Parts: sequence; structure tokens; C-alpha cells
Amino acid sequence: MKKRVILTAAALLWMGLIFFFSSQNAEISSETSGGVVAFLERIFFPRWAALPEEEHLMQTFALTLLVRKMAHFTEYVILGILLSEVAQTFEIQWKFRVLLPFLAGTLYAVSDEFHQSFVDGRAMEAFDMLVDSAGVFVGVMLGCGIGAMVLLGKMRNS
Repeated sequence: MKKRVILTAAALLWMGLIFFFSSQNAEISSETSGGVVAFLERIFFPRWAALPEEEHLMQTFALTLLVRKMAHFTEYVILGILLSEVAQTFEIQWKFRVLLPFLAGTLYAVSDEFHQSFVDGRAMEAFDMLVDSAGVFVGVMLGCGIGAMVLLGKMRNS
């Protein structure tokens, strides 16, 4: 029971963090992404600075898009793991330990995108919902894998 409460609290806190990031207006969100992109450019792509301006802008735009989508994906992988771990604290069939966390995470992704449509300069994007849902799916699969390894460990020790 204690594990369930802790994992549920962790999942809710993570959802709150996602909500916080989604509440940032476009300018703040872009600044955050821009800082990450500038760091990656300095470390991994130092020659980009010497490119003609138009090409440099195209490369930076592509990297920014990748960073933003990977942030979405990663946020929701973590959420998927947490929701999966919560589901595994209940004595339910395995298919529900996969299906329920996936549905909950996907519904949260949809609601989060809807929420963004009310934030200045942000929009509800179907592609982001797909990226988020894919992240939830990967997270749930990882969570189930973690659960299976823990169960196997317990079986071997008994």
C-alpha cells in the first residue's frame, strides 16, 4: 500500500511538472529550447557557426524541432513508467497493467495538448499527441519489463 501511494504521488507530481512546462508561453518555451539547442551546437556541431546564415538557420531549426519532440517523448516515457509501476501495485490481469496506464497517459497527453491551446503562443498539435502517446507506450513497456524482472528476482530468491 505504501509503494502504491508513493508511486501515485510521483506520477501526479510528474504530471504537474508536465503541466507546468505546458503552461509556459511560447516565448519562455522557445528560450528554454533555444538554450538547449545552443548548448548542443557548441558541443556537437561547432562547425555550424561557419555555415552560411541560411544553412545555419535551417540546421538550427531542424535541431530545435528534434529537441522539442524528444522532450515531449522523454516526459511521457517517464510518465508511462510511473503509471505502469502504479498499475503493477494492483492485483489485476497483465493486459490491464499495460492497457490502463497507456490509456491514462494518452488521455493526459491529449488533455495537456488541449490545455496548451489556451496558453499564449502555444497550440494543440496532433503530432505532439502522437509523440506523447508513443512515449507513454515505450514507458509502459519499460515499466512492465522492470516489473517482470523484479518478479523473476523474487521467484529466484524464494
